[in-house]
Amino acid sequence: DHWEINGDIFGEEHIVYTLSDDAEVVAHFIPEDLEPAITFFPGELAFGQGVTGNVHDRELRIRNTGNDILEVSAMAIDGDDVFYLDEPVKDVFEIDPGEEAIIYIYFKPAEEQEYTANLIVESNDPDQSVVMLALSGVGVLEAAIIHLSTDIIDFGEVELDAVSEKTLRVTNTGNLSLTLQMPDVGAGDVFSIYADGVTWPLTLEPDEDINLRVVFMPPSEAFFIEEVLFASNAGNLPEYLFIMQGTGVLPTTIIDPEALAWESRVYPNPLQEHSVIWLNMNELQHVQLAVYDIHGRLLAVIYDGVLGAGQHTMDFSTAYRKMQAGMYFLVATTERHRETIRMIKQY
Repeated sequence: DHWEINGDIFGEEHIVYTLSDDAEVVAHFIPEDLEPAITFFPGELAFGQGVTGNVHDRELRIRNTGNDILEVSAMAIDGDDVFYLDEPVKDVFEIDPGEEAIIYIYFKPAEEQEYTANLIVESNDPDQSVVMLALSGVGVLEAAIIHLSTDIIDFGEVELDAVSEKTLRVTNTGNLSLTLQMPDVGAGDVFSIYADGVTWPLTLEPDEDINLRVVFMPPSEAFFIEEVLFASNAGNLPEYLFIMQGTGVLPTTIIDPEALAWESRVYPNPLQEHSVIWLNMNELQHVQLAVYDIHGRLLAVIYDGVLGAGQHTMDFSTAYRKMQAGMYFLVATTERHRETIRMIKQY
């Protein structure tokens, strides 16, 4: 939306326009056109291989990238009946501008053969009121099948230099062993993926799963996004695309009485051989201090035992001598708290 005054454009809600003594002013308020816009992620659903008789699902995100409410009025699948939607499915639902809805599409192959269909979505998008998304899959007797608990993790807003952590569950829903390679997360200075005590490549037997820790550490005020491929011997998606995103924001000062019960710090950081871990506790608790590299490999356990109320310092030199230059994480865990501190060794 904007104002137009004597041919000049103003976008502010309140404007100041300098007038001469005998000026005549004509002002027009010109509203922006309001329209919804529908988009999909992914743009098609290729299930790849699916074990016959088993149910396999994929996540579909319907996004409204317009500036008015999107109304999805109907969804249906046309094609092979091995594909189906959630039951029951809402005939009509709304998505606000900038928001999204997640639905699940299911694939249950009956025979060893290829299957195809189309998902038909009707909405009030003026440019594409009817959209068809291709569905495909292949029935097989045996395969390793990779399944992620979500295709996208959105951390939302995270304060600069803070650490936000979420869990991603990886499951083998097939009937053969799944061998998963270490995900490549680039330099790892903003996002990282790791798991405690895991040796890569990782093998998951049928129906076995593992929880991976996904970490976001924004270094500046900006929106960050990174795509990662989970490479494996899976028959469905041998290169599974996973997306991490989040926004770095300036810190705000909020006093949380519960947080005052536990403080931890590493200084100096970037690390030096005389760096120490400082703790401040208000009660007796069991404490574990463990150091991990950027791939989630356990490097050292600094302390694992009971500490009383008060301030404590722990020597860091033993772990320091095991480190190469790079980024590391100190994970401090008590009975009530868990904190991850990012550490840098420069040389």
